[in-house]
Amino acid sequence: MTILAEIERAQDGALLARLAKATDLAPAEARLALSAFCPAIARQLEARVSGDARAYENLAALLDDGTGSDLLADSDALLGAETAEDGNAILADLYGSRDAAIRAMREMAPRLPEMALLRLAAISAALVLDAMARNHARLSLTGAMPIASGGGLIGTIIDSLVRGAVQGAMRQLAPRRRRRRRYTDYFSPRRRPARRRRKRGPSLDDVFAEILGARRR
Repeated sequence: MTILAEIERAQDGALLARLAKATDLAPAEARLALSAFCPAIARQLEARVSGDARAYENLAALLDDGTGSDLLADSDALLGAETAEDGNAILADLYGSRDAAIRAMREMAPRLPEMALLRLAAISAALVLDAMARNHARLSLTGAMPIASGGGLIGTIIDSLVRGAVQGAMRQLAPRRRRRRRYTDYFSPRRRPARRRRKRGPSLDDVFAEILGARRR
């Protein structure tokens, strides 16, 4: 599921309304900014890891471990100082500096008030990472338990049962119960990726395609 679709559905639409209120914007203005910022940041992250094996392994390890947060379900966490700090760290790493990132965001939203732009840029970066972890977990589960595609009553019952099993498993794996892991935990300049056997799961290409709405069917 794309990042924007997840944001729009979160809390039955209440999350987008709260984001708009927190940044003194109309919901349509906040949605427009997020629809520009999130895909751009995701593509920047994709470019960051595509030519750097260490960065690729760090991101893969982060997604394997999970972020330990659920920003779409927790408005207070999403709007909190820790999320802003992590979002700004992501922007600085991807664009060379936070200032360079903000200049790039400004080109996408030239009329956005400065404080709203600064806050939404950091939130967007954090949401990209959160969406990647969420979709990585979902793809891992659905890949292990393919949804039945047969027609008729039996196919419908099987589809329902398998979807219920996937949803139940995801609730059991909900990252909110684990220690929150941050981008800088894996992308610190001094950190080297741990040498370990990767869990078998979806590739980063699959996850990027999912959140950017470019997944092949």
